[in-house]
Amino acid sequence: MLQQSEIKTPEHVTVRYSYAGLGSRAAAFMIDQFIIVLVYLVLFFSLVFIFESQFFAINEDQLFLFILAGALLLVFLIEWSYFILFEFFWRGKTPGKKIIGIRVIKDNGHRLTLLSSIIRNLMRIIDNLPTSYLTGILLIFFHSENKRLGDLTAGTIVVHDRERSRKIKRNDPIGKVLRLNNWTINDYSFDPFLLGQLQEKDYQLVETYCKRYATLPDYERDHLTRKVAEIILPKLGIDTAIAQTRVVEQILFVLYLNLREEWSY
Repeated sequence: MLQQSEIKTPEHVTVRYSYAGLGSRAAAFMIDQFIIVLVYLVLFFSLVFIFESQFFAINEDQLFLFILAGALLLVFLIEWSYFILFEFFWRGKTPGKKIIGIRVIKDNGHRLTLLSSIIRNLMRIIDNLPTSYLTGILLIFFHSENKRLGDLTAGTIVVHDRERSRKIKRNDPIGKVLRLNNWTINDYSFDPFLLGQLQEKDYQLVETYCKRYATLPDYERDHLTRKVAEIILPKLGIDTAIAQTRVVEQILFVLYLNLREEWSY
């Protein structure tokens, strides 16, 4: 049975989450480690190819040290940046977590910050003691919120990502507009960093716009579209002087689909 909890956000929204247990977290971690190993294998065979090539025969000793140092630096960067960057830019998910259906969030229900991601992943050094993540495993197993030391230090929790299977209902007014216009989440691509800077109040504004869209007469709809665009689009680095209101409407609806995964409770 999944352990569940309610979190009261600073915006006074009650959020219900199911904590990710040891099994799902371990499965995600093994998938991520498998991906990292594949990268290392590509790097290894690339080095073998370089060392066996005619290019390497020139100034062999100095080139060997230079390439070896570069390879070791690359291994270090991969090992320490993989989890940090994926969790930050993929909204608390690594490829392994995405496949298993879990994500990392802050204790207050907000998205993971870069600093929190750095802290929780640097603490893997201690969670890995004395070997094979024994400290981390024991903490996850016995802690009421399934936290390892990195989570305790960074103020994070790992939860099941309910949004994977969540769909817009057929009778939902937003869903009707999306189906009528054949708009999908893939119609536009937003800068991940800028998208991550939007707050819950921004999501609520876009959501309210999308819900009211179909109920407004054309002149009010156009006015509201421009007003919302003037507030939201500059935060995404998008020029508000888009000639066609229809294009702006599509952008806002696609933005809603992107933000919904992050902020819809």
